[in-house]
Amino acid sequence: MKSSNQEREYDKFRSASGNLSKVAVSVEQDNTSPVPVYFTENGESLNLYDEQLSVAGLASENIINYTVPLTKGVEFKNLHISGDNKSIFSILVNDVVILKHRIWFTKFSDSIPLNIDLIASDNIKITVENKTNSTADFNATLQGSIFDE
Repeated sequence: MKSSNQEREYDKFRSASGNLSKVAVSVEQDNTSPVPVYFTENGESLNLYDEQLSVAGLASENIINYTVPLTKGVEFKNLHISGDNKSIFSILVNDVVILKHRIWFTKFSDSIPLNIDLIASDNIKITVENKTNSTADFNATLQGSIFDE
């Protein structure tokens, strides 16, 4: 049994060996599930957030639209989404749908682990389709790292 709070807190951090693009640390808070903390081999953190307010019923809107700058590369690891109604979120890379994710009545937010590598001039879009007849607000946060190619 651990004798101090410091030792117990230290045990809440688990280091991973090998590939740094995997979860390197898992943080536990109280009795909740561990929250993964991602580290990348190089680059700077990239967090893209945007929202669409009052999306009409049965309509689609772009939430995030990002083009990788020249001489850069991007690695996306997570997408956090939420909204007021049931909907379908889509990820498009260079205008091709690569993933769709639904949110429904009892779960209006979600996190989606990703492994998307983009090069200079690639474009990524996050779109939402409101699947109800009433207006709703939606948002998304796309997380990753940007680095020199």
